Amino acid sequence: MANGVKMTEKEIQGLKPQPKQYSRPVGGVDGLMIRVSPGGTKTFSLVGRARGRSYRKSLGRYPDLRLKEAR
Repeated sequence: MANGVKMTEKEIQGLKPQPKQYSRPVGGVDGLMIRVSPGGTKTFSLVGRARGRSYRKSLGRYPDLRLKEAR
C-alpha cells in the first residue's frame, strides 16, 4: 500500500456488506485485499500481475483465516 496504512482486526470486523461486492486493501503485504460479498462473507485474497496478466488468488475466509495469518 502506498501510504503504509494497515487495517486492524477491528476494522475488518466492521466492514459491512453492500449491494455489490467490494474489496479493500489490507496493508502490510503488497496486493493483500479483503473482499466483502453482499451476503457478508469476507475473504482474503492476493492480487497482482504476472506475465502481463492480472490474477487474484483466494487465501481463505475471515475469521477462519485471521489477519495475522493472511499477512
